[in-house]
Amino acid sequence: MVVSVTAFMPAVPVAHAQTGPELLIQPATQPLAAAGTAVKFNVSVANMPTFAGWNIYVRSTQSILDPTTITLGTFMPSGFESAHCIDGLGTSCDANDGPGVAHDGFASFGFAAGSGTLFTITYNAVAGPGTKISFPEATTENGNGGLNSLFDVAGANITGVPEVGGTYGSVTNPTSTTVNCAHQLILRQLSELEPTRLLPLILLTLLTLPASARQR
Repeated sequence: MVVSVTAFMPAVPVAHAQTGPELLIQPATQPLAAAGTAVKFNVSVANMPTFAGWNIYVRSTQSILDPTTITLGTFMPSGFESAHCIDGLGTSCDANDGPGVAHDGFASFGFAAGSGTLFTITYNAVAGPGTKISFPEATTENGNGGLNSLFDVAGANITGVPEVGGTYGSVTNPTSTTVNCAHQLILRQLSELEPTRLLPLILLTLLTLPASARQR
C-alpha cells in the first residue's frame, strides 16, 4: 500500500482551550456531504510532551462514512509505519480492525513535541444522517485495556492522554428516543383502562421512567 505525505496542516484552532496533552479529531464537526464526496479528518495532538510514535485506531460507521486512505503528516520526523490498516485490510491489521476502522502505527527516527497533525484520514461519503469519528476509549492506554497509544522516546506509552472525537453530519441518540416513545405508548394504553385499574399502573410506569423524563 502506498504511503503519501502531506504538507503540515495547523492542528489546533485558536478557540481550543485544552492546556494539557490531547489526542483529537479535527475539524471537530463537518456537515453531511454529497454521496461520493471525499471527506477528510485530521488525527492530531495538542500540547504534547516529547514523543516519538503512536498506535491509533479511529472508528466511523462505514455505511455512512467509509475510510479510504491514511496520509501521514509532517509534524513528526521521518520514520516507518508499523501498522496501516483500513476497513480491516492492509498492514499489521488485528482483531480490533474491521469495517469503518482506520488504524495507523508509526515509529519516528526522531521526536516531536507540541501540537500538530499525525495523519489525515480520507473518507468516502456514502449516506446520511451522520456518524461519530471516534476513538475506542476516553484516554490513551493506561493499563486498563485501552487500544490507543502515544509513545515517548524510550518506546513507553504516555498514559492517560484525553482522546476527543469528532462528528460528521447529524448524530442522534436512538436509545433516548426509543425509551421516550415506549413510555408514550404505555401511557396511551393506560388511558384506555378503567379508572379503578389506572392509578396503580400509572404509578408503576412513573417509577420506571428515566429521571430526565420525569423532570419534563
